[in-house]
Amino acid sequence: DILSRIRPSIEEVPEFGRTLVNDLNIITTRRNFTEETINSLRSGADDLTLIDQNREGAELFANGTRLSLAQTSLALAGQSQASTLVLFG
Repeated sequence: DILSRIRPSIEEVPEFGRTLVNDLNIITTRRNFTEETINSLRSGADDLTLIDQNREGAELFANGTRLSLAQTSLALAGQSQASTLVLFG
């Protein structure tokens, strides 16, 4: 009879549903892990970029200060030489 032939298929449907739910849970867990890893890596990359920008800014400021000090030193040296020439001139 037809019912006895389709009964095994009917009994397989709930097991197949449980398998699908289990597989979906695994996929969801892996997706969440992957998203968290991506977010963590992006955050780390952003922090490294920010650190590099701060360092470059500090170095640029230090170079500007060195340049300013060098210009001041040259100006003072020029004034000193001019004063010396005035004394002997």
